[in-house]
Amino acid sequence: MSFWLDRLVVGALVAFSVGYAALALGPRGWRRRLYVSAAAFAARLSWLPGAATLGARLARASQAGGCGGCGSCADSRPPAAGETRVAVSRIGRR
Repeated sequence: MSFWLDRLVVGALVAFSVGYAALALGPRGWRRRLYVSAAAFAARLSWLPGAATLGARLARASQAGGCGGCGSCADSRPPAAGETRVAVSRIGRR
């Protein structure tokens, strides 16, 4: 019995780590599709405590916007007082 339980735990951990790596390193579209499907699944489990809150958070995460790592949102804010921006091309090697 312990042999099968060990295999089940190790298999679940490996599957979780492969899924996490695929979402972290894969295309952004996969992440959005996963959030949409997970939000729909959480909405179907509304009888569970906290499932509605989780579904709402996943639905917000699936919407476009926020920081997706594109680099365009940082330039839209004005620099803070006392902060100087230097272009990367102007930074020389030492």
